[in-house]
Amino acid sequence: MHTFLRKLCLHDKWNVGVVRGSLEDRVLSGKQLSDADVTWLPERWGHYSADSFLFVHDNRTWLFFEDYLYRRNTAGLAVVEVLTRSDGSIYYGTPHNIISEAFHQSYPYVFAHKGTIYAIPEQSASGHVTLYEAVDFPFIWKKKKHLLEHFAGVDATPFWHDGRWWMFVSELGSEENREVALYFADDLLGMWTKHPQSPLLHRARGARMAGNIYKDHHGTLYRFGQDCSTTYGGGIIVYRIDEISKDVYRETEIHAIKPFGTYAQGIHTIGSLQGQALYAIDAKRWAGPIE
Repeated sequence: MHTFLRKLCLHDKWNVGVVRGSLEDRVLSGKQLSDADVTWLPERWGHYSADSFLFVHDNRTWLFFEDYLYRRNTAGLAVVEVLTRSDGSIYYGTPHNIISEAFHQSYPYVFAHKGTIYAIPEQSASGHVTLYEAVDFPFIWKKKKHLLEHFAGVDATPFWHDGRWWMFVSELGSEENREVALYFADDLLGMWTKHPQSPLLHRARGARMAGNIYKDHHGTLYRFGQDCSTTYGGGIIVYRIDEISKDVYRETEIHAIKPFGTYAQGIHTIGSLQGQALYAIDAKRWAGPIE
């Protein structure tokens, strides 16, 4: 009864934060995080922040995230600069909204290719997986191309590996938290082909994407998947990618990342910076109706 009443009266309050330190030393090694590790973005009344991704441009670090507005019951995208004081502590600039659309947006995955900065937000309500190009980074973007047309993609996560583009993505619907597909292409703007093993997984534990692909100092690739087996965004499963080709995909579960501290009700995104001792996470807590 207590759990039922809590769910009836409270709601999820997500927030994003930045961790200074090596992803390999903490996340990949299986050490659990604590509040002391994270500099959380200051919460805003009537909003929550989720789906954290970092990008460095011209020696400035930016945190991209989903900006959910409770009164509208929908989300847009936002970016905030990550700043460092003389003592090494982290603080934030002023958040700015970006890529305004009439439908719900989340998971603002930002990456660069051949000198151009791109973003692929989750826009499943649009019915496409759409690539955006930065016109005036990080605030102004334009639509570049539908990478997957007439496909309500959820949390599309592309990456370049072994001379080819790869993309993990789920599809909006009853299986969006239980399945993930793999696509590949020779050119980012070219034709994408569905991998013959897709869907790669059919279970709530670890299928849906939970951040960008990370390559360690040995060249090993890691995938992060959401653990939705008990609740949406209840944790993150770390997978080592053992083999990826046009015909075969194999991965091994390494360990789970559990919620902790102030935001102990869930965690579902890790946004890493390749080769840098900085990464971002999101997590959630129970909140009252006026928050």
